[in-house]
Amino acid sequence: MSDTGVFLTRAAEGLDRRGFSLAEVEKMIEAGILDADEKFELIDGEIVPMSPQAMPHMMMRTRIGNWFTRAIPEGLEVIQDATLVLAHKTFLEHDILVFRPDRRRRYPKPDQAQLVVEIADTSRARDLHTKAPRYGAAGVPELWVVELNERVTYVFRGPGSEAWANAAQVGFDDPLEALFLPGARVRVAEFED
Repeated sequence: MSDTGVFLTRAAEGLDRRGFSLAEVEKMIEAGILDADEKFELIDGEIVPMSPQAMPHMMMRTRIGNWFTRAIPEGLEVIQDATLVLAHKTFLEHDILVFRPDRRRRYPKPDQAQLVVEIADTSRARDLHTKAPRYGAAGVPELWVVELNERVTYVFRGPGSEAWANAAQVGFDDPLEALFLPGARVRVAEFED
């Protein structure tokens, strides 16, 4: 925060940048400065564009999302490609979110989340090194990063800081079980073409 009350970020070269909050981003969308359909995330106050999704990414996201939709207990919802607000200066666009909805809130927040799934084909570094620590620090209870090229799912559990208490790698042919859904096992290989 600067002396003027403006939120600042600092780039790698050491220069200050003007950061934004969720409220400011919403005002920019309302004013037409940002397109409401533009795909981006707000990471520590910086607007970060998202890459287009390729067919393997979209198919895996849809198939896993459909499986969860059929398997979840009453009271939970599954949404794809939506906004999860982690802090006033950070929101991430997840691939899949299993959560307890609260219609009084404008956006889902970490205390509603049961599981976040990120599909990684070209976004591996961002999902594992930028997004995973932020999900953990915000208290998301479980994160799966489904890495299509390696055919492995990175499973993170035990949030509370940027360093998750439990992290594991599960091959696509091995069974996965979400914490909120004990006994329901799935193999990611079932969702491949």
